[in-house]
Amino acid sequence: MMARVQRNGVAVLAVVIFSVLAAGAAPAADDMVPDVSKALDLPPSLEPSQVRFLRERAEAGDAAMQCLYGLALLNGSAGRIDQGEAEDWLRRSAEAGDERGGFEYGKALY
Repeated sequence: MMARVQRNGVAVLAVVIFSVLAAGAAPAADDMVPDVSKALDLPPSLEPSQVRFLRERAEAGDAAMQCLYGLALLNGSAGRIDQGEAEDWLRRSAEAGDERGGFEYGKALY
């Protein structure tokens, strides 16, 4: 009984996929991947508690937070601009394997 339900479910899925492809309405590959780049953008200014949180997480080794803290220092969201410290946090993020950290570190050096 269970195998039959699974086969019927696969058959229904195959019919739906075929119908979509036949209609030419298949989504582009880029449309299937969510764009999360905006989720990591910082507001123009952060509350002191938010800056403390970013710094604490960055100091704890969280590569994404190292990147965000570095960006906050770079653009002034942290309440001050510190190019040198920002580059240091972005470098740490990049060295920890964070792709955006590597990208932002390269931009900061340029």
